[in-house]
Amino acid sequence: MKYSCCLLSSMVGIWGSVASAETEAGSEPLGRIVVVKADDLREPNAKWKRFVQIAEEQDIKVSIGIIAYGFPLYDSTAVEWTRGLEESGRVEFWNHGWDHNHWKDPDGRRVSEFFRSGYEHQKENLEKSQKKLVSILGHPAEVFGSPFNAMDQDTLTVLEEMPEFRGVFYYHLKEPLKSSSLDKCMLYMYLPGENDGTGKPNFEKFKAKYASREKELTFTALQFHPPYFSEEGFAEFEKIVEFLKEEGWTFMLPREYIDWTESQATSNP
Repeated sequence: MKYSCCLLSSMVGIWGSVASAETEAGSEPLGRIVVVKADDLREPNAKWKRFVQIAEEQDIKVSIGIIAYGFPLYDSTAVEWTRGLEESGRVEFWNHGWDHNHWKDPDGRRVSEFFRSGYEHQKENLEKSQKKLVSILGHPAEVFGSPFNAMDQDTLTVLEEMPEFRGVFYYHLKEPLKSSSLDKCMLYMYLPGENDGTGKPNFEKFKAKYASREKELTFTALQFHPPYFSEEGFAEFEKIVEFLKEEGWTFMLPREYIDWTESQATSNP
């Protein structure tokens, strides 16, 4: 069923006929679906709290990736903040790795936490990040998104060995997943959320990119980096949200989208 979910995930992103399917209850069409992917939570600082406040004011759901190593588990206020948001049903936290590090190998090639770092390193980091997320959230994360969106075949092997992961954020045209079939539900980033670089959303550029692909897209994950937003960045993010709402997109949590694709795979084997 998960493999079918992965296939349906791609179909939802590209073919409008799939996304016009009705909900599991059979009462309303879902329309077009967007999952907000917010990266790099190390601690719930003022910018993160503002991001969440905007989401609440806009009445949308968002997902936030935790970098496990940097999260202050000793801070009960920080832990209560994350658990309270999850209990609200508006926010889902996902695994963004252990340390988000990168370095160079002896040949001068770029290495990062889940790219060229080796199976053992990746397995250890993913396992200990999940363990810490259990301490923070009270449960393991169901979704993974790699730092720098960089993965390799070792990452795929580790993810397959960890059944608690039901979904993965990634680019739909990037290796290794372009030519591989990972037995997880894919939350593909078909559109860029930040067209001027990390932490720099640009509404006009987003709208132009959206217009170029509007007819073919009915799902996208949309990546943002709120801890690096300027005042202008927050304003541009809010414009993008308002635009997608006007266009009729449904904002979902990752687990909601995964549940929906799995229900569609079951009803359309």
